[in-house]
Amino acid sequence: MARISRATFSRRLQSLPEPSNLIAFMAVRALTVSGYPTAPLHCQMWARMVYEHAIGGQWEFAHLPSARLACLAFKNTKYVLPRGAKLEPGDVLYKQGLPGQFGHVGVFVGAELVAENSSIHDTTGDARGLRTLTEFGAYTLAVRYPAP
Repeated sequence: MARISRATFSRRLQSLPEPSNLIAFMAVRALTVSGYPTAPLHCQMWARMVYEHAIGGQWEFAHLPSARLACLAFKNTKYVLPRGAKLEPGDVLYKQGLPGQFGHVGVFVGAELVAENSSIHDTTGDARGLRTLTEFGAYTLAVRYPAP
């Protein structure tokens, strides 16, 4: 898949409506402020910091070292949305990946966009960015945290 340019990222970021959910708000903020991981392959760490800043550290599943492990831990919880459910800003999308892989995680922020840390964005040493749901691709499960 072709890399997503910073110009495309900027255009998408400017097109976003004001996030209506604290997790979505923090995910959008985490795309541009310092203090969040910028190196590729740190998607779970980036997402974990988003959750912690938005809703605190009470969700132990978010503290696992890889998106794959978090996805497996969430699989049978009440927070998983039914397959095909309408996504809302702040929903967390997990890709389990194959055994031996790390998986992937992103946060749906509305306007059909997913905020994430992915090597697909790493054109300038910063792997944070936005992909459309289509570009993000099929995900294993979607998680909706309850409001704090």
